[in-house]
Amino acid sequence: MNQLAKRLAHPLKVEYSTLVETISAVEQGYIVQTKNTNTHKNHSYFAKSILMTCPIPQSLSILHTSHYVITAQDRILLEKVKYTRCIGILALLSDPSILPDGYLSQPVPGVISWIGDNKQKGICESPSLTLHLDSEWSNTHYDKNDAMIWELILPYLTKLFGNSIDPNLTHQIKRWRFAQAYDLIEAPYLDIGKSYPLVICGDAFSSINTEKRSKVENAALSGMAAADYLLDIRGRLC
Repeated sequence: MNQLAKRLAHPLKVEYSTLVETISAVEQGYIVQTKNTNTHKNHSYFAKSILMTCPIPQSLSILHTSHYVITAQDRILLEKVKYTRCIGILALLSDPSILPDGYLSQPVPGVISWIGDNKQKGICESPSLTLHLDSEWSNTHYDKNDAMIWELILPYLTKLFGNSIDPNLTHQIKRWRFAQAYDLIEAPYLDIGKSYPLVICGDAFSSINTEKRSKVENAALSGMAAADYLLDIRGRLC
């Protein structure tokens, strides 16, 4: 998915290694105060509108640090969103896997929720697998060190793939604190701005009332709806 985002952002100037510290409402819009995490230098930006796409707890943290006041109704909507954790594993293989269709869904219920073959998907030249571990399993073992997690998962991989799994395979353990949202907000986005737009969107939003947990489609549809909204009111901001 990151290839799509990179392609869409190709003509834009993107600031990397940048932490947003505060957002302040001013007469003509907002001042965003940032810090470069490499150089530790501060920088401020002026904007007539802001679009926040990070997980809701991180957005709320920025608003809290900024002393930015939102309505009680908006706070209730935002604070009801919860997230599951996920531990991911990237493992390099010595030989190509034989996964049907390039993936396995729920290969080990309660432990491994998904396995994908990165070479078959065309995102890696070397044979490798990406594993997503079950949310409950991830939550229970989240704070264990990498070596212990690999030791716990290795027997399941050996059972699935036999001798093609070497215990000494090169691997990386990744942790996502905000892997999947649930108790979603039943709207495509939320504008908490007063005189100028301050829009929050992402996978925590859904216009489909029956959806309980987020999917990547939520983030895409929410982002497009928020973009349409900002484009529609752009003339009034000039």
